[in-house]
Amino acid sequence: MSTKNIQLPDPLPKFLTVQEVAVLLRLAPRTVYNMVHQRRIPFRKAGKLLLFESREIEDWTKGGAAAEDPSEGLFSVGDFAARRI
Repeated sequence: MSTKNIQLPDPLPKFLTVQEVAVLLRLAPRTVYNMVHQRRIPFRKAGKLLLFESREIEDWTKGGAAAEDPSEGLFSVGDFAARRI
């Protein structure tokens, strides 16, 4: 599924989908799935559905959320500013 046509609502809903997180972080959905598999991003599962709490994702991008290995898997806001869609 392409993320080019997905627009995020303002304010963000409490839970986000893989596609919405991909748009928010300017990543491919496959990259988000890989990060979940490696447990590098905070997520929840509801059955087979992957969900991301928007507040946790915001904190995580700022480096406030703890990862299993804090030196791995965290992005700073500056990392995203340099990327182009």
